[in-house]
This record gives sequence, C-alpha cells and structure tokens, in this order.
Amino acid sequence: MMMKHKTLTTMLSIPQDLIMEILPKLPVKSLLRFKSVCKSWKSIITDPQFARLHSGPARLLIKCKGVEYHSVDCEALVDNCGYDKAIVKLQFPIKDYGWLPILASCNGLICFGLSGKLYVWNPSTGDFKQLRKSSSRSLQCGLGYDKSIDDYKVVVIGYTGRLSLVDVLTLRTNTWRRTQDFNYCFGVRNAIFVNGALHWEAYSDSTDGIISNLVAFDLAEETSRIIPIPEYERISSLYNWLGVLGGCLCLCCKTESGVDVWIMKEYGVKESWMKLISIPSQVFKDWNLVSRPFRPLVYSRDGGIVGIINNKILVKCNLNNNSFQLIKTYNDGKFNIDDVIVYEESLVSPR
Repeated sequence: MMMKHKTLTTMLSIPQDLIMEILPKLPVKSLLRFKSVCKSWKSIITDPQFARLHSGPARLLIKCKGVEYHSVDCEALVDNCGYDKAIVKLQFPIKDYGWLPILASCNGLICFGLSGKLYVWNPSTGDFKQLRKSSSRSLQCGLGYDKSIDDYKVVVIGYTGRLSLVDVLTLRTNTWRRTQDFNYCFGVRNAIFVNGALHWEAYSDSTDGIISNLVAFDLAEETSRIIPIPEYERISSLYNWLGVLGGCLCLCCKTESGVDVWIMKEYGVKESWMKLISIPSQVFKDWNLVSRPFRPLVYSRDGGIVGIINNKILVKCNLNNNSFQLIKTYNDGKFNIDDVIVYEESLVSPR
C-alpha cells in the first residue's frame, strides 16, 4: 500500500505541460484507467479537446461469422506474433440483432445499420449511441467529421426513380434533414471519408455500370462535386473498390491482367493519381481464387501494405517487388469474415 501511495505521489508531481505531452501518446485502455488517478487527470482525459489531440494506432474491426467481433492489431499480425495475440474479442453493445452490417468509420467511431436503424459505436471505449431512425431504407451510408461545427455527420442515400436523395444527421442533435438531391447513380458500397468530404463511386447509363467518376459530398458546405478518376483499363466494376490509404483516396481496379491499386497523392488533382502496385492474376490463382477482389487496408511500418483478398486472406504486399506474404487465412470455418473495416483507437464519444 505504501509503494502504491508513493507511486501515485510521484505521478501527481509531474509538471502539467509534461503530462499534456505524455498522455496523448498513451493507448486508450491506459487512459481509461488513468481517469481514476485524480480529478485533474479525469478532467484532461474526458475533455473533447484532448480526444481530438489523441491519436491511436490503426486496427481492423472484423465481423466474423456468427455474432463475434475482433479488434485486430495490424502491426502485431505483420510481426508474426500470432492471431490469438493480435486480437481482442469485443463485446458488441447491440443485442437486438444477430448481424448488423458495418457501414462506415471515422476517427475511431464505427457506424452500423440495418433497415433504417443506425448505431454509432466507439469500440475502444465501449461508448455507444442509437441514432434516430432514418426514413431511408438504403444501407448506403457515410460517417465523417465536420470541423466547421465540431461535430460528426451521418449521411444516407435513398432513391426515387433515377434521383438519389440525401439525408444528413448530426450526432449532437440526433436529427435528420433532407439536403440536395443527386443526379448520380451509386454502387452498393458505402462512402469513404477523406479531406472533409464523403466519397462514392458514381455511375451513368452510358458506362455500362463501370465507374465514370467519384462524387464528393462536402460535409461543411453540404454540396457535391466530381473528383476525377485515373486513366485506367475499365473492364468491370464488379471487383473495384474505393477506400483510403495513408490519408489518400485509393482505388482498386480489375484489369485483364489482375488488379491495379491507385492512390491520389494530391487531393482533387487528376494528374496526381499514381499506380501503387499491380497485382498479377497468378497471385489469386496461387490461393485457388476465381474472383479477384482486393482491398488495401493500412500501410505497415516498413512501407508495405496490409490488405485482404476475397474477404478471406489477409496478406502483406511488398511494394518494391510485388511479392505477397500470407498473414492469416479466414476460410477455415472458424473465422470466416462478414465485414472488415479499418479504424483507429480513439477517445471520441458518439454522444
């Protein structure tokens, strides 16, 4: 007891400016414990401004078959520590459903939804909020941060004929309102948040279902604009994927020879699209895969890419020689994947 008291006294004697340098670098799990150290530390850690300063490591949220959610340390997997040591099994807060699609993530918050019911959850803190029911039955959804009002917005897309209807909810008010309509047709995938805007793949009748542009919805202005796509061999949109990698828009495109991965180095500038890697068809054949869907997830510490193939095989890509290292196979009947999304540890509250 005396040793514990002396340790606490030492911690409390640390200068305030040094504390403010140290605390934002600590993992969320430690910070949640440290709230009970003293009133001043609790005040710091629970301050929304501190939550904005804190930045945790990237993790994968994996929805496995059944009702099981795994939070996976990407770097631990890459370092070959073993899957059981790299994961934390999470207690999902929603008991009403056996399965809910993962729709979007932003700054550590995860959005789930089904049949107009939407939920926002911070898996790092366990904090959870049920949103007011949306009138739209579409599962096309986006979640992003609007710095002009210091709040998060959920955006859903509904359809009437050829018109896309846009509804927006702010987390603080938990109210929906209709904004501008879109004259675009979107695929089944959900929005990607980059540079203050949500992004969807857009299609037109003249392109036979192949991506013609990206549509960006600015969360502050609540207006849309076109983001140009790279010049690539457009043969099918079936296995295309839009995401974010290292803070940049990322587009995976199926080609005759395999899959190309592009990133937009300078936001909004068409000429800045750069082909990051070309994955030959042989890679997919080596794992006995007929289809070729590939999703880059995060950069590894050594500059490679951690990605997932066919929602079954987690791999690390070496960008220097186009080689692929198997990390984990999920098609063993125990860990089949329903959904996977990247998020970062965060103290941000959905409330």
